[in-house]
Amino acid sequence: MKGLFWNKLNLTSVSETIWEKMNNSINIPKELLETEFAQIDNDNSKKLTATTTESKTTIVLDHKRWQNISIMLSKFKLKSFQDIKTSIRNMDEDMLSLDDIYSLSNFVPNSNEIERLKPYKDECAPKLGDPEQFFLVIMDIPDLDTRLECWQFKLSFSQKYSDILQRHEELLAACREIKSSKKFATILEVVLCVGNFLNYNSNRGGAWGYRLDSLLRLGDIKSRTDSDKSLLHIVFEILQVDSPEVIDFYHDFRNIDRAKEIQQINSLLGDIQSLENSIQKTENFLSSPPGQYGSFTECISPFVPYSKEKVQKLRVIHKTASDTYVDLLNYLGEPKTTPVGAFFSTLQGFITAFEKTKFAIARKAVAKKPRGLPSIPSQGTLNKVIAGLKSGDSLVI
Repeated sequence: MKGLFWNKLNLTSVSETIWEKMNNSINIPKELLETEFAQIDNDNSKKLTATTTESKTTIVLDHKRWQNISIMLSKFKLKSFQDIKTSIRNMDEDMLSLDDIYSLSNFVPNSNEIERLKPYKDECAPKLGDPEQFFLVIMDIPDLDTRLECWQFKLSFSQKYSDILQRHEELLAACREIKSSKKFATILEVVLCVGNFLNYNSNRGGAWGYRLDSLLRLGDIKSRTDSDKSLLHIVFEILQVDSPEVIDFYHDFRNIDRAKEIQQINSLLGDIQSLENSIQKTENFLSSPPGQYGSFTECISPFVPYSKEKVQKLRVIHKTASDTYVDLLNYLGEPKTTPVGAFFSTLQGFITAFEKTKFAIARKAVAKKPRGLPSIPSQGTLNKVIAGLKSGDSLVI
């Protein structure tokens, strides 16, 4: 074997370090390591025929796939291939986790591999590698890929359901926060007044409202006398004098950041439909002959009606969230086709610009504040300082 040249620590060097807690119990793919890192005989290196595990092992599968399967199998600690098969047949969730099932689903023997392995099925073939031996054990499980897919869906359903539900609830909350915010309404009104004043002698004047993306342009209009000041500064200063209580309006918008991650309202519907499709596929497999193998029926049958009921609840909240979002767009005069992500990103962009303006004005106010005159120490303090200097003692005032 080729060696790994490292700077080894001895026992006395690992005391009270991270290494002291390690017990070298990780199950590594030894056969793969021996195959990949065998020491080649220098006198015959071109033939690559060193005495290695690879020269003793018959590899039937594609070499790259063989490597990946070897790595995957090394993760199944203390489980024989027959144990894995039995766990799949019995749908044993104590033996196989969701991660295990996901790994197995990526390495199901295909029809070509099954045909290539059939000659070894009834023979004692000790020269086959672990991947081939594993496939020989599991390849007679009917429709293994669909079985694992349905099982994986069952185990991941609760998390997927919770994620979809949470995104709908966050969208609902964000819409309600905006529509109910009197502070935000005041800001919109001040901007409307300022904009109409600036546009009074143009065809842009006399506006009854404006699209929200207009808020992002306030920072682009610079003052003629101070290039560091924008129209957004003026809006903020007006609010600071007339309505100081609305300046922290963005504190009421706690769900905007999450809501803007939803690109389209239809993307949420697509997630629900994906769950429905998986339920239908599971139900179809349940009624098929391969679905009668092992404990699939016993494990999956109660799950199907449960998942249908949950998805129906998602359908209801989706309609509520969709209607609420459209209602908000109508309330603000925005097009009904405005994507969710674009709408909330615009609002988040304005909040960011507003905060920056707020801090810039605060910093400028501090910089302009006159510094106070240095304080004059009392006569008693001066006497103490003089005494300390004469005695050589340190004195802190």
